[in-house]
This record gives sequence, C-alpha cells and structure tokens, in this order.
Amino acid sequence: MKTLEEIKFHFENRSFFERMQFIDDYDFDDPFIEYYKDFIHKAVDVKHHLYLSDLIDLARQLKIFDHDLYKRYFGYLFQKRHGIVKLSCLDYMIACPFFYQDEHAEKRLKKLLNNSLRAIIQNQVYLALIALGTRNTEFYYKKFCESLASTKDWRSLHRVLNKVSTAKKLKPYNSRVHEYLKNLSDQQDLGPGISERLAKHFEANS
Repeated sequence: MKTLEEIKFHFENRSFFERMQFIDDYDFDDPFIEYYKDFIHKAVDVKHHLYLSDLIDLARQLKIFDHDLYKRYFGYLFQKRHGIVKLSCLDYMIACPFFYQDEHAEKRLKKLLNNSLRAIIQNQVYLALIALGTRNTEFYYKKFCESLASTKDWRSLHRVLNKVSTAKKLKPYNSRVHEYLKNLSDQQDLGPGISERLAKHFEANS
C-alpha cells in the first residue's frame, strides 16, 4: 500500500497522462477515501475529457455517492461534453442511490432523449430509464430494443452487455438482452466479437 504522500505525487501530478495511468493501475485499497472524496468534489473545472471520465468512474468505483456529485454529473448530460464523459455520468447514475430517489430523474432523462444522440449514448440513457423501475419500464425496454436493432456501433453493444451483466439494477434484464441480441445476430452482423460473446454467455448458462 502506498503512503498518502506517494499517492498525492501521482494523483495530483502535472501530467494528466500520469494521473490517468495511476487511476488505471492503482487498486485504491487504502484508508484515504476522504482524500479522494475531497479531491473529486473540488474537481469542478476539468477540461480534459478522458481524465474527467476517469474521475467520474473512480467516484463510482469508490462509492462516493452524494447529492452534490449526483447533481453535477446529471447536469453534465445536458452540457456540451464529450461522449465518454456522458457515458461515465450515466454509469454513475445507475449505481447512485440518489438517482432512484430523484422524482424528476425520469422526466429529465426523457428530455435528453429528445436531443440527437449517438446510439452508444442513447442506449445507455434507455438502460438508465429501465434501471429506474418506473411503471413505464416495459415501454422503455421496447424502445431500447428498437434502438439496439438500429445500432451500427458494435462498441455500444459490447457496452450494453457489460452493463446488464454487472449493474445490480439491470441484472434482471441480463438474460432478456442477451436473448434479444442473439436473435438479432441471427439476422444481421452485429460487429466484431458480438456473436462469439453471446455464444459464450449461453454456453456458460446452459
């Protein structure tokens, strides 16, 4: 385990590459959660989209869930932000308890869908709406499947499979999504590795 001073040397390095490399490599199995929490809270003006995405992912990984960060990251979805930042924000939403307590979350996400979204983001917005578990969930699931059927970006499909396999609120849909994509893959090429991944899933669960 590193000392706090060693961590600060890498975590606050002048090089964003060094910071990102440290976040990717370090296991964060240490007693310095308050340091990370304070640092992430103060990171309000980060322009480097890859680094910002890493910080949001780290907040989720360390379960730094509070109302201030929730509001900030939800707000990013409606700002001119890089897609990778918005994807990290949506991942944070799905994991964050405040998302499920927010009576306006569904309405705000629906408003987001009215914009012109890339498929990889649109699919994640639908997953967030499904995770909310409102009375409209089946409607969102239907629209989600329609979106998947028109998705040409295989990276989005891999991301969808990762999310339904790991996110607690989405695991009830894991089998349904895999089955839907398997049927879809019988009709069209879904891109590199999708068919193989689906085959391994069904083999492991047979």
